[in-house]
Amino acid sequence: MTKKIAVVFNPSKVDTQEIHSAVSQAARTLPGTPEVVWFETSVEDEGQGVTQQALDAKADLVLAAGGDGTVRAVTEAMTHAVGDTTLGIIPLGTGNLLARNLGIPLNDISAAFLVAAQGTPTAMDVGELTYRTPEGEKTSVFTVMCGFGLDAQIMDNVDEDAKEKVGWLAYLGAAQDALSGNDQANVKLSVDDGPDEATSGHTMLIGNCGQLQGGVAVLPDADPFDGKLDLLLISGGSVGAWADTAKTMLWDKGIKRVFTDDDGEIEDVEGNHTRVLQIDKVRVGFDSPQVIELDGDPLTDVSDFTASVIPGGVHVSK
Repeated sequence: MTKKIAVVFNPSKVDTQEIHSAVSQAARTLPGTPEVVWFETSVEDEGQGVTQQALDAKADLVLAAGGDGTVRAVTEAMTHAVGDTTLGIIPLGTGNLLARNLGIPLNDISAAFLVAAQGTPTAMDVGELTYRTPEGEKTSVFTVMCGFGLDAQIMDNVDEDAKEKVGWLAYLGAAQDALSGNDQANVKLSVDDGPDEATSGHTMLIGNCGQLQGGVAVLPDADPFDGKLDLLLISGGSVGAWADTAKTMLWDKGIKRVFTDDDGEIEDVEGNHTRVLQIDKVRVGFDSPQVIELDGDPLTDVSDFTASVIPGGVHVSK
């Protein structure tokens, strides 16, 4: 039985009174009415510090209540912690990528709370990303995916005001801007500590999960419980080949299905100009700095990065 639940919430994503009321009402329906303690994130502390406070307070369950950044910050603190505290998610952002991939209710605080409180704790893989910028080397975790190219450009181009007004549909305009480019990055690529391979690519995605906003399933075989990461590399080729691949990724696998209720079979991303691999680790070096994305957040001026999997890095309730 869960005795103490810590809620780490982002006050910029939800009214404080609203989340307190919804969680308190839902908690009273549980056997024994667990104690609920509250921790707010801030600009200075995206969630790592207050999550450590929650762990120090001996919480049995820590709920990340916010967007993808809050979920990532809470997961980061819990991945490197000692103990068996379980992660739960109350999705309050625009993307809510991990919640979507795990089937956690969206736009319903009470329902998401009860899933976390009553669900089965399951060991979930966590990705770890070490990257280098002019400011030095940094390490973070990711729960869904990271990479460069189309997805990173979309995240970098998206209008924050539009996200607040129309939700994930704001990414459509950003996608149009990203698709107008046809730039390739020259990279040195090493998979699972193998030899360096010189290649080029428009886009690379390294996924713990495979679904993006709007149901775009770019890595349909990615499974956050299989101890592996899935890698998609879209390499060179003609502008037409790139456009066809982008159409498959964004339209056939996502937007078309949302607006037409088309659940029929769709062409797989893999083809003449793509590679799909299951990996434990990948090291990528660029010949010029690139924008990469980390669970939907853009990181600029990155010269190289290493992504690896931490199998069963955190227990999640779903």
